[in-house]
Amino acid sequence: MSSLIISAIIIIVSSVIVLWYLCPRKSKSSKQSVTNILGFSFSWTISNFSACEFKELESPEVPYHTAKWYLVLRSSLVDGTPMLGLYIKVSGLRIPLEIKYQLSMVDVKNERVYNFVHRDTWNSVKAAWFSGTPKFINTEEINVQNGLLVNGSVTFLAQIVAVNPITENFVIPDFPDSLSPPVSPETITETRSEPQDSVNDLERDLRTLLKKEELSDLKLSIQGREFSAHKAIVAARCPSIASQILDGANEIVFDDMDPNVFSDVLTFIYTDNIDDESLTEKGEMVLKTAEILKLEKLKSRAEKVLLSSLNRLILAYECNCEQMKEPILQMMKQYKTEVQATPNWKLLKNYPEILLDLFTVI
Repeated sequence: MSSLIISAIIIIVSSVIVLWYLCPRKSKSSKQSVTNILGFSFSWTISNFSACEFKELESPEVPYHTAKWYLVLRSSLVDGTPMLGLYIKVSGLRIPLEIKYQLSMVDVKNERVYNFVHRDTWNSVKAAWFSGTPKFINTEEINVQNGLLVNGSVTFLAQIVAVNPITENFVIPDFPDSLSPPVSPETITETRSEPQDSVNDLERDLRTLLKKEELSDLKLSIQGREFSAHKAIVAARCPSIASQILDGANEIVFDDMDPNVFSDVLTFIYTDNIDDESLTEKGEMVLKTAEILKLEKLKSRAEKVLLSSLNRLILAYECNCEQMKEPILQMMKQYKTEVQATPNWKLLKNYPEILLDLFTVI
């Protein structure tokens, strides 16, 4: 019965990475070694929430870098009091990290409340990292009167800063007092009716079909480089090409795309997935290709890369990271229209130095 109730809970993850940066700083050691700081945040909204309906609930994964990040809720009695525990779970980390994180709830005023801050270490010996508190909040306090239950939904926020290499002398910066402006979230609905393995199998099989070119009946020519594809799949997934396929085209030519970028985009058309590293490195060109092909979901993901670039630029100025500034400024010069359309562009009015440099290069 409990599994049926849990399956009715709709989980929405703002898998937009609000902040992710790699900021080198010199430590205080005599050798002046470089310390890398990585930071990001994500939120998890649960609708139709009732803490008494589950013992443990895990958010969908938020993939970034080499790792997969999750929030985990556990409902239990602590000294006779109904408590909700909140934890961070991470798998896939490949390097030792000193991690400082803050777990919060977001109330009806979009303010952080019930903040839990902790500092911990992860080393490569462990298979996964799990940390948090069993006494995050008394479940009876999650109600409309306290501003935590909004239209039957609750929102949890994780803010994370990680340092490599691990060092006792390095001071990890505190978290900002206010939340970043809201970012349009990518909505993920968790369904338990279909085993996850079958979804993974489908993606794998479609990726293999594309790679081996078996039964292909369509040629896509990108600046002279040919890609073999399947009419049925491309027509179903790519509206801008569908009309040409339905008109009987066996070959479609594009001269306004980069072949290396199109290879990643074609993989997305087949699998609904794109490698995070490729998206980070080629995000701007992916955005343009997605716009040409009218792939709205891919376009949305690429836009978030530009949004992240704005946040990294602000961080570069705050931390005086000169090596970070120039490439981001040049990227914004090349894609100024797309950058100015992002929600965080308005943030820059509080940073006159950045605006001055931006207008100089733009």
